[in-house]
Amino acid sequence: MGKNDNTILIILGLLVGLLLLGANLGLFVIFPPNAIFPTDDVETNSKEDTDYLGFNDDIKIGWDARTTQDYEYIGYMKFEVPQEMADLVKAGANLSKVELYVYLDNSLGPTNIGIYEVGDSWNEGSVNWRNKPSTGSLIIAREVSPSDEDTYLKFSPLIDYFERELREGDNKVSVAFEQTEVDLDDYIFISSKEGSNSPYIVIELVEEVICTENEIKQFGVDYYICRNTEWIKILDILELSDAEQRALMETINLLELTVEEKQAIIQDLTTTLEGQIIMITELEALIEEKAQIIIQLGLTLQEQATLITEMELNVAQQAIIISELDLTIQEQAQLIQQMETNLAQKAALIQQLEVENEAQAALIAGMELSFQEQAEIIMALENLIGDDAEIILNLYGTVEEQAALISELELTQGELADLVVAMDLTIQENAELINQLGLTIEEQLAIIAQLELSLAQEEELISKLRLTIQEQSKLIEDLKARPTIPTIPEFDLKSIWEDYKVLILILGGLLLLLLLIGSRRR
Repeated sequence: MGKNDNTILIILGLLVGLLLLGANLGLFVIFPPNAIFPTDDVETNSKEDTDYLGFNDDIKIGWDARTTQDYEYIGYMKFEVPQEMADLVKAGANLSKVELYVYLDNSLGPTNIGIYEVGDSWNEGSVNWRNKPSTGSLIIAREVSPSDEDTYLKFSPLIDYFERELREGDNKVSVAFEQTEVDLDDYIFISSKEGSNSPYIVIELVEEVICTENEIKQFGVDYYICRNTEWIKILDILELSDAEQRALMETINLLELTVEEKQAIIQDLTTTLEGQIIMITELEALIEEKAQIIIQLGLTLQEQATLITEMELNVAQQAIIISELDLTIQEQAQLIQQMETNLAQKAALIQQLEVENEAQAALIAGMELSFQEQAEIIMALENLIGDDAEIILNLYGTVEEQAALISELELTQGELADLVVAMDLTIQENAELINQLGLTIEEQLAIIAQLELSLAQEEELISKLRLTIQEQSKLIEDLKARPTIPTIPEFDLKSIWEDYKVLILILGGLLLLLLLIGSRRR
């Protein structure tokens, strides 16, 4: 080893010695690598009751009776647990250690200081005695005396409180420092985060993060799930990729579970909609069973719509799931509308539901579409003209609205006439509809001709149209001049038999005789 190497070792040794000596003498603090420092800390007291003291170097706790009046001092601290650790605890992981350290600057007589539960809706810049958060149950207490000055005091264990807070809320946990009972003229000063010796906490998880051997059921080589613990949302904890989740589902599909057990596994393994989509898509189950699982997951309509859209199903399968979800017509309409599909696909889905015209109309109405969008849906349904007419009549009760929708339909002149006929309106309603549609004289003529009215009814209808006298006269002349189709008389076979049965029998006998004679000659 060379001279330079020896020099380096000597220097490193001196630095280590200096660090250890300095820490022991209180010249500076060496914090543990997993120390978590407060995001907020503040002193409140009944003497300076309107002052904000969140940026002082120290926090006073206890009772000060040196003046003519007694004043109480309470301190508050808030910590943010790292999100990754908080997520594990929320999912059910257990903590093995929670220790809170505060540096004692000064102590006036021995006194008992307690740590109390407190909410998180406060910050150090806006808290004083008058608006301070109320303290809850005592968590832990310890005696503090002047002999503890210039050292860190440890408050432990705090495991139960921190686990409860993290599992029920976010990653923030707050505590309050207060005398456990009134002890006049006994108080302490502890260093705040602004001081040279900041408070901190040390939190550690149990080494066996997943679960112990006798608690697990293996779903694969690397992935385990606890059977009898509160936290089995393993997909969220491990942050598996889509491929890894699918591999896990392949193993689950081999377990021959009931629908209820499949639903429980999905709900237990993931809390995210993305994870649920992957798992239900990959799950080997009937479409009806998948629908039952979706119901049990308790999703919102929007989440159900997203899930059904993303599940890689054909339209018929989507329709089966929607039918099985036990939704009202209005809820079905909202779900279909929220699905990320175009109007033609929504129309195909409505058709696959195989509901009556009235229900189709209710679905279209519940989707809250414009006249143009409703018309696009109706045309895509490819119903008979009579079905379209029934849907329109169920959608709208006024002629004005019916006309507005019909105007958006891409119909030929003949189809338009057939549609109006199928609506089976009164003379007055037909007139109002034709007026609202803004048709040409030729189109009006085609519709009126199709209505199969008597001449008097046609003239009554024409009189109600928004036409000039000349236009009305022309329309009546055109209707009279239209070619008439000869009618084929209807035959009443019963009456024909009664009138001509004798002649029919004679002719029948002669025909039979001729057939017999002809057969003998051959």
